[in-house]
Amino acid sequence: MINIVVKLDEWNLASPENIGEIAKRLIEEKKFGRNVVAVVPSSPPVNEGLEKIIYSLSDAPSERELDAIHSTNNQIASSLLSIAIQKRGFRAVSLTGWQLGMKTTRKLAGNARIHQVDGNVIIERFKKGEIIIAIIPVKFTH
Repeated sequence: MINIVVKLDEWNLASPENIGEIAKRLIEEKKFGRNVVAVVPSSPPVNEGLEKIIYSLSDAPSERELDAIHSTNNQIASSLLSIAIQKRGFRAVSLTGWQLGMKTTRKLAGNARIHQVDGNVIIERFKKGEIIIAIIPVKFTH
């Protein structure tokens, strides 16, 4: 079976309609007999709301707290896409980097580089027929 990785940009997740369209696209790939990993950034509507709150509280929030907020936003975006796929009758799971067996060079998401990936985790998910929604954190730009 062919394995594909689909890297989404933040505008693919800008609205429920866009999320639904991406879910359909990933399902089509699955119907073609492909194993699918979708790499998901954060959601723009959530980013906008969070950025307003963050910078109303502080002009210089700590990198550690920004990383925590970013990773939470990525988890929300990936879960929304997974739900949209599941609604259409297909198996999907959202997974963070560590859940995928990724090891990075640093602990801070904003500066991390992928050092190693345990492919067995991904293979086991493929065996279950799941579309994998992988989370990649991004930084806010203010």
